[in-house]
Amino acid sequence: MKKIYMAFICIIFVFLLSSCQRDVVVFEPGNLLSEEQTKFALQATDLNPSNPNQVRLIYSHTYESKVWDGQRYDREHVWPDSKLSTTAQKRDLHNIRACDKTVNQLKADRLFIDAPGIIFYQRVDTLFFYPGLWDQGDVARIIMYMVKTYDLDPKEVGLNYKTLIKWHEADPVDQFELNRNIAISSDTLQGNENYFISYPDLAYQYFDQSSNIGLIWFIGLVMYIVLMLVAYKYQFEFVKRDDLYMGFSAIFVLFSLICGFIWSWWGMLLILCGLGLLVFYGIKRLGLHQNPKSM
Repeated sequence: MKKIYMAFICIIFVFLLSSCQRDVVVFEPGNLLSEEQTKFALQATDLNPSNPNQVRLIYSHTYESKVWDGQRYDREHVWPDSKLSTTAQKRDLHNIRACDKTVNQLKADRLFIDAPGIIFYQRVDTLFFYPGLWDQGDVARIIMYMVKTYDLDPKEVGLNYKTLIKWHEADPVDQFELNRNIAISSDTLQGNENYFISYPDLAYQYFDQSSNIGLIWFIGLVMYIVLMLVAYKYQFEFVKRDDLYMGFSAIFVLFSLICGFIWSWWGMLLILCGLGLLVFYGIKRLGLHQNPKSM
């Protein structure tokens, strides 16, 4: 019976591990708009929070009358249009920003690059472009959205995960981005939101590679199972197996607590499993001490 119980616990652990997902939201493209709709949509999406008659221009961080006539400002595809393969990608409003025509031509389809110490947007040699201190976070969150929604590689636009997180932190979400995100997610436009604007902490779950909590937890789980099986297989004279089980259960609870901050309710389920094991062996150990003859 004990062997069956141990096997059952191991199976449950493996099942929970395989079921744990870091995806807490679903990234899906919104409504496909026409080419004309993407032009006039900027009059509603890129409004200056301080003046609803103006749009904010990306990179230059200046303002222009919101009326679209094809002359006042241009449409900038943050992820260059030439590097996108589908119509949905090319017309996604989250990737299209109002931009000064001259600045748009300067940026063209150049790759982004981090430029520490530089404040304003500028072309860096012939291949690269820095978006400027005040728009690097906007760019990072747009790129993150495109990566998760369309399964793209940020290296295609010159960025890596480390730079995305750096820009995301250096230039946090502001009211302009929040308003823009709400406008795009309305049913009259695209109907989906950029979750990295709505929930900025999601960036760390998907793009922060500085610490892989999942890998740490997996290593802890493997050690836990191996040590429990070894303790069951061999009789230790200096330590009772039930005491070892309690120790292993406590370790499992510790790793699950860390996991709980990453994997939401799955983490809570793991914590409950670990606590259950801890209580089980604790009660069993207490019963053995109260009834020494049973040993």
